[in-house]
Amino acid sequence: MRTPFWDDRPGGADAAGAMISAEHLVDTVVWAISQPRGVDVNTLVVRPIGQPN
Repeated sequence: MRTPFWDDRPGGADAAGAMISAEHLVDTVVWAISQPRGVDVNTLVVRPIGQPN
């Protein structure tokens, strides 16, 4: 997701590689908080396909 965070980084957002869209991030958060009672999502790593670890 392109935000001002990248403005001061060497190479900017383009050097960071693939970005996840705001819509994909929102979909993921909605999925996590809409799990049924008794399901604990306590760790969630969200990154676009192809982004290095």
